[in-house]
Amino acid sequence: SLSEQKGFDISIETIAKLKNNVKSYTILGEGDQKKNIIKLANKLKVKNKIILPGYVSNIETYLTKADIGMIPSKWEGFGLAAVEMLSTGLPLVCSNVSGLREVVKKCNSVKLVSPNDPQKFADTILDFTKYINAVGIKQISKEARKHSKKFNIDFMINKFANLYINSLKE
Repeated sequence: SLSEQKGFDISIETIAKLKNNVKSYTILGEGDQKKNIIKLANKLKVKNKIILPGYVSNIETYLTKADIGMIPSKWEGFGLAAVEMLSTGLPLVCSNVSGLREVVKKCNSVKLVSPNDPQKFADTILDFTKYINAVGIKQISKEARKHSKKFNIDFMINKFANLYINSLKE
Protein backbone atom coordinates (compact mmCIF):
# COMPACT_ATOMS: atom_id res chain seq x y z
CA SER A 1 0.00 0.00 0.00
CA LEU A 2 1.11 3.53 -0.67
CA SER A 3 0.80 4.63 2.94
CA GLU A 4 2.97 6.75 5.24
CA GLN A 5 4.10 3.56 7.01
CA LYS A 6 5.79 2.20 3.87
CA GLY A 7 8.28 5.07 3.66
CA PHE A 8 8.18 5.64 -0.07
CA ASP A 9 9.29 9.23 0.53
CA ILE A 10 12.57 7.69 1.75
CA SER A 11 12.85 5.54 -1.37
CA ILE A 12 12.25 8.51 -3.68
CA GLU A 13 14.95 10.50 -1.85
CA THR A 14 17.24 7.45 -2.12
CA ILE A 15 16.65 7.22 -5.88
CA ALA A 16 17.51 10.93 -6.17
CA LYS A 17 20.79 10.32 -4.33
CA LEU A 18 21.65 7.34 -6.54
CA LYS A 19 21.05 9.43 -9.68
CA ASN A 20 22.39 7.59 -12.73
CA ASN A 21 23.00 4.36 -10.79
CA VAL A 22 19.27 3.59 -11.05
CA LYS A 23 17.40 3.11 -14.32
CA SER A 24 13.97 2.79 -12.74
CA TYR A 25 12.18 2.17 -9.48
CA THR A 26 8.77 0.50 -9.47
CA ILE A 27 6.33 0.97 -6.59
CA LEU A 28 3.37 -1.42 -6.60
CA GLY A 29 0.07 -0.63 -4.91
CA GLU A 30 -2.46 2.08 -4.28
CA GLY A 31 -2.97 4.41 -1.36
CA ASP A 32 -3.30 7.89 0.03
CA GLN A 33 0.40 8.75 -0.49
CA LYS A 34 0.42 8.36 -4.28
CA LYS A 35 0.04 12.11 -4.95
CA ASN A 36 2.79 12.89 -2.41
CA ILE A 37 5.11 10.34 -4.04
CA ILE A 38 4.59 11.90 -7.46
CA LYS A 39 5.02 15.42 -6.07
CA LEU A 40 8.29 14.48 -4.34
CA ALA A 41 9.58 12.65 -7.44
CA ASN A 42 8.89 15.81 -9.48
CA LYS A 43 10.57 18.03 -6.90
CA LEU A 44 13.69 15.82 -6.81
CA LYS A 45 13.71 15.46 -10.60
CA VAL A 46 13.39 11.66 -10.62
CA LYS A 47 9.81 11.33 -11.89
CA ASN A 48 11.14 9.74 -15.11
CA LYS A 49 12.65 6.91 -13.02
CA ILE A 50 9.54 6.17 -10.93
CA ILE A 51 6.98 3.66 -12.21
CA LEU A 52 3.62 3.47 -10.42
CA PRO A 53 1.50 0.74 -12.04
CA GLY A 54 -1.00 0.73 -9.15
CA TYR A 55 -2.50 -2.44 -7.73
CA VAL A 56 -1.07 -5.56 -9.36
CA SER A 57 -2.45 -9.04 -8.69
CA ASN A 58 0.68 -10.86 -9.90
CA ILE A 59 3.68 -9.08 -8.38
CA GLU A 60 6.07 -11.88 -9.34
CA THR A 61 6.26 -10.50 -12.88
CA TYR A 62 7.70 -7.27 -11.50
CA LEU A 63 9.93 -8.89 -8.89
CA THR A 64 11.67 -11.18 -11.37
CA LYS A 65 12.61 -8.15 -13.50
CA ALA A 66 14.12 -6.22 -10.57
CA ASP A 67 17.79 -6.17 -9.57
CA ILE A 68 17.35 -5.21 -5.90
CA GLY A 69 14.31 -4.76 -3.70
CA MET A 70 14.05 -1.78 -1.36
CA ILE A 71 11.70 -1.73 1.62
CA PRO A 72 12.04 1.62 3.40
CA SER A 73 9.20 1.00 5.88
CA LYS A 74 8.99 3.17 8.96
CA TRP A 75 7.32 0.31 10.86
CA GLU A 76 5.89 -3.12 9.99
CA GLY A 77 3.75 -5.76 11.63
CA PHE A 78 5.06 -8.67 9.55
CA GLY A 79 7.35 -8.26 6.56
CA LEU A 80 5.24 -10.07 3.98
CA ALA A 81 6.68 -7.96 1.15
CA ALA A 82 10.17 -9.08 2.18
CA VAL A 83 9.15 -12.75 2.08
CA GLU A 84 7.52 -12.25 -1.33
CA MET A 85 10.61 -10.56 -2.72
CA LEU A 86 13.00 -13.15 -1.29
CA SER A 87 10.87 -15.99 -2.67
CA THR A 88 11.73 -14.80 -6.19
CA GLY A 89 15.44 -14.64 -5.36
CA LEU A 90 15.53 -10.86 -5.14
CA PRO A 91 18.19 -9.38 -2.84
CA LEU A 92 16.85 -6.71 -0.48
CA VAL A 93 17.84 -3.53 1.27
CA CYS A 94 15.30 -2.75 3.96
CA SER A 95 14.67 -0.76 7.10
CA ASN A 96 15.94 -2.19 10.34
CA VAL A 97 12.53 -2.08 12.03
CA SER A 98 10.60 -4.63 14.03
CA GLY A 99 8.57 -6.84 11.72
CA LEU A 100 11.14 -6.72 8.95
CA ARG A 101 14.17 -7.40 11.12
CA GLU A 102 12.66 -10.63 12.46
CA VAL A 103 11.81 -11.86 8.96
CA VAL A 104 15.17 -11.19 7.32
CA LYS A 105 17.65 -11.76 10.14
CA LYS A 106 20.55 -14.02 9.28
CA CYS A 107 19.88 -13.80 5.55
CA ASN A 108 22.95 -12.89 3.47
CA SER A 109 20.67 -11.70 0.68
CA VAL A 110 19.44 -8.79 2.80
CA LYS A 111 21.04 -5.64 4.17
CA LEU A 112 19.32 -3.77 6.99
CA VAL A 113 19.50 0.02 7.14
CA SER A 114 18.48 2.56 9.75
CA PRO A 115 14.98 3.76 8.83
CA ASN A 116 14.41 7.29 7.57
CA ASP A 117 17.97 7.66 6.21
CA PRO A 118 18.00 8.02 2.41
CA GLN A 119 21.78 8.54 2.30
CA LYS A 120 22.37 5.31 4.23
CA PHE A 121 19.97 3.49 1.89
CA ALA A 122 21.83 4.85 -1.14
CA ASP A 123 25.27 3.95 0.27
CA THR A 124 24.08 0.47 1.25
CA ILE A 125 22.56 -0.19 -2.18
CA LEU A 126 25.84 0.78 -3.88
CA ASP A 127 27.91 -1.38 -1.48
CA PHE A 128 25.46 -4.28 -1.71
CA THR A 129 25.55 -4.16 -5.51
CA LYS A 130 29.35 -4.60 -5.37
CA TYR A 131 28.90 -7.53 -2.96
CA ILE A 132 26.29 -9.15 -5.21
CA ASN A 133 28.58 -8.81 -8.21
CA ALA A 134 31.49 -10.32 -6.26
CA VAL A 135 29.54 -13.27 -4.84
CA GLY A 136 27.32 -13.76 -7.88
CA ILE A 137 23.61 -13.18 -8.26
CA LYS A 138 22.91 -16.92 -8.55
CA GLN A 139 24.28 -17.55 -5.06
CA ILE A 140 22.50 -14.52 -3.59
CA SER A 141 19.20 -15.56 -5.21
CA LYS A 142 19.57 -19.13 -3.97
CA GLU A 143 20.06 -17.89 -0.39
CA ALA A 144 17.09 -15.54 -0.73
CA ARG A 145 14.75 -18.30 -1.91
CA LYS A 146 15.98 -20.69 0.78
CA HIS A 147 15.39 -18.08 3.49
CA SER A 148 11.86 -17.33 2.26
CA LYS A 149 10.89 -21.00 2.67
CA LYS A 150 11.13 -20.50 6.43
CA PHE A 151 7.84 -18.65 6.11
CA ASN A 152 5.78 -21.11 4.12
CA ILE A 153 2.24 -21.76 5.33
CA ASP A 154 2.99 -25.08 7.08
CA PHE A 155 5.92 -23.59 8.97
CA MET A 156 3.90 -20.56 10.06
CA ILE A 157 0.90 -22.67 11.18
CA ASN A 158 3.17 -24.89 13.30
CA LYS A 159 4.95 -21.87 14.74
CA PHE A 160 1.69 -20.19 15.78
CA ALA A 161 0.24 -23.46 17.10
CA ASN A 162 3.32 -23.99 19.27
CA LEU A 163 3.11 -20.41 20.48
CA TYR A 164 -0.51 -20.90 21.57
CA ILE A 165 0.20 -24.28 23.16
CA ASN A 166 3.15 -22.92 25.11
CA SER A 167 1.16 -19.89 26.28
CA LEU A 168 -1.62 -22.19 27.55
CA LYS A 169 0.93 -24.23 29.51
CA GLU A 170 2.13 -21.12 31.30
